[in-house]
Amino acid sequence: MFRTGDKDHFLDPFSALRPCPIKEAYFQRQEASYDEHETTFTQSLIRGGEKGSYSVPHNVLLSALPGNIYLHKLDQEIGRIIQKNEIPILHRRHAFQTKDESQMASKFPIAGIRGPIPLHANIEKRELTITRPDDWHLHLRDGDLLEAVVSHSARQFGRAIVMPNLRPPVTTTSAAVAYRKSIVKALPTNSDFTPLMTLYLTDATSPDEIKLARESGIIFAVKMYPAGATTNSQDGVTDLFGKCLPVLEEMVKQNMPLLVHGEVTDHEVDVFDREKIYIDTVLKPLIQKFPQLKVVMEHVTTMDAVRFVESCNEGQAIMAAVTSGSKRFFLGTDSAPHERRRKESSCGCAGIYNAPVALSLYAKVFEEAGALDKLEAFTSFNGPDFYGLPRNTSRTTLTKSSWKVPKSYPYESGDLIPMFAGETLEWLPYSA
Repeated sequence: MFRTGDKDHFLDPFSALRPCPIKEAYFQRQEASYDEHETTFTQSLIRGGEKGSYSVPHNVLLSALPGNIYLHKLDQEIGRIIQKNEIPILHRRHAFQTKDESQMASKFPIAGIRGPIPLHANIEKRELTITRPDDWHLHLRDGDLLEAVVSHSARQFGRAIVMPNLRPPVTTTSAAVAYRKSIVKALPTNSDFTPLMTLYLTDATSPDEIKLARESGIIFAVKMYPAGATTNSQDGVTDLFGKCLPVLEEMVKQNMPLLVHGEVTDHEVDVFDREKIYIDTVLKPLIQKFPQLKVVMEHVTTMDAVRFVESCNEGQAIMAAVTSGSKRFFLGTDSAPHERRRKESSCGCAGIYNAPVALSLYAKVFEEAGALDKLEAFTSFNGPDFYGLPRNTSRTTLTKSSWKVPKSYPYESGDLIPMFAGETLEWLPYSA
């Protein structure tokens, strides 16, 4: 028990490191006490008071054109948000017990926290239960890296659109079937996670392949990478409006969405202008030529793209639009793991590994916007509705409870460094 200002608090191990206010009556009755290691408790276990600023990606949001184009964003850090002043957070090290009752154990599957539940306590705990979310843009890789990362996504999401940029890329339905088997094999025991496969579009892709993809029942989109634009894109498209034209026409017939990596690869164009030039020279003509084609423009990085979206609608800021509850926006993490030595180098690979923290960050952004009631539509409804799939029936609970992100995730070939490594986040997700 401790005091901040004129309020008494006790340490609540069940809420995963977060103290809760208690009634004065409990203090007067002296029913609660710390164990014999109280001196350890007083040593640097309290952090907080007035907290400083920290980086947080506010672009865990999507923006969209009316009816047919969705913009994903999570993998870049833009801006800083000042944390709200709160009571100090305690890092639980020791048991809390009552004098009259035996201790009870609890378990947090994701954070791996075990601890006793204090009895006779007026625990004030914030929880948010939503339909289980899906991830509509995910990189799972293959081999031992696949085995290392798939559980992090499977734990939080019911389904995910899996990117096809492997070596070699997933260019055929048969390759997608084989890749899906590898993913399912790597899943934790009893996992009900469903991978939704995609095809990698090339200049040689045929309309018949699109028909096979649709008939397979496991392929839900086609990904378009401009050749040389990003990781494993060397086999990407060089002639979208020429060689790929018959394929685009077949995609409209099959109601197959096109997922777009939106940047030009001309070395004469400044890297910060590549998205703008792509919008002007590729995206606008594409929408005009195929108004019925479902298009997802992913990982938007510039205001040019936002203005392009705004010009097709009433014009809202990304955060205001996404947290408004509009059906045009849905979740896509673009979680993209790379081994540490490939990421932390003079020419590091693009992409951030955010799967372990994605739901925590989404919840924080919606909370900051005062729109937690809109989170479920964004994470769980709008994506499956766009793809014509049923919504999940299982549930996910997010508890307002601090947990610390691991500094790394070792695997056979090296280490993965997650987004917000070693930092404390405020929302703890648990899927029932």
